[in-house]
Amino acid sequence: MSELFDNIPDISFIDNITPEELTEIMINSFTEKYEEVTGKPITLKSNDPTRLLLQALTLPIYQSLQKIDYAGKNNLLKYAEGDYLDNIAVFKGLKRAEATPSTVDVEFVLSEARAEIITIPAGTNVTTGNYDVYWETDIDTVIPAGETRTVVTMTCTEPGALSNGYEVGSINELVNTIPYIDTVNNITVSAGGEDIENDESLRERIYLAPSSYSSAGSKNAYIYHIKTFNSAITDVVVTTPVAEPGVVDVVYMKGSTIPTEEEIAELQNYLMSCDAKPLTDYVRVSAPSTQLINVDVRYFINADDKAKESEIKANIEKAIDEYIAYQTSKIGLRINPNLLTQMAMNAGASRIIINEPNSFPVSDKTIAVLGTKNVEYGGME
Repeated sequence: MSELFDNIPDISFIDNITPEELTEIMINSFTEKYEEVTGKPITLKSNDPTRLLLQALTLPIYQSLQKIDYAGKNNLLKYAEGDYLDNIAVFKGLKRAEATPSTVDVEFVLSEARAEIITIPAGTNVTTGNYDVYWETDIDTVIPAGETRTVVTMTCTEPGALSNGYEVGSINELVNTIPYIDTVNNITVSAGGEDIENDESLRERIYLAPSSYSSAGSKNAYIYHIKTFNSAITDVVVTTPVAEPGVVDVVYMKGSTIPTEEEIAELQNYLMSCDAKPLTDYVRVSAPSTQLINVDVRYFINADDKAKESEIKANIEKAIDEYIAYQTSKIGLRINPNLLTQMAMNAGASRIIINEPNSFPVSDKTIAVLGTKNVEYGGME
């Protein structure tokens, strides 16, 4: 759940009733009604058929109450999910961002120069050696007479982020038969593919949408437009340098990925041409600077937990990984080893010695990046 909703109170449309409480209410209601109708009190013992029947009815009734609670909460931004959240977005004029395919530049090379033009038709496919992902040309491209090669920007046939990150030279299989083509190879890393926008991203955009109504260039308005431009952007810091009036500095991250120069240029061009930007603002987009943090810890487990030693070790090491993921997830997040101690103890450690990291602040335009990691198990004590 986004931090935006941390101060929004939790609610229950069924007053957080439990199955046990529901059973008690049903039994009490039955005995009261029985006495009202017959004039005689009744006590339902544990093996009484009527009591057993009421207990059996509790489950389907409780399930119905859960559905009522779920339906009620899906009318609220804090809890809504899936299609319910999409319907709330409509009230703000928003739609969930669709998945987009990656693109990659591929070089087609002839076996030798030809006297005639060689055409690479639209719809030509290339793939990796594993034939797991395919890219295709969008338009007809030619290799002019007398030349031996051309570069084509190709689009993945399946949208999503899974087709990102294929290294140079790894897309090297031509699926279609084109005369005289000797080799194909990607000369850039595939990039730009995005999965369909998840609930948390859409929820945050809905929350920020009213900020976009302002043309004064508020911080939240910039964050709204930035996340609308690319729903994969997870963290944004917007500041105005005191010494540079009219300049808006935007630093952002895409998950745990530092944006490339091309992605930075695309966002800057978008913001500079965006109608919601005040005319007097100059937007300067950049990636965060990085600061290495090393993790060097030694942990112990209580001897009383010997029977669960393997399970506790796995839980502690998972907690350490979660701590690292948290500390490297947000720009300007202070390094806090006390949090690591708390997470390790909650996972079952009896004691943890933290040699690194030490506590220190991170500037508002810097993100922590893991350097070295050393986790040792000190045994039981």
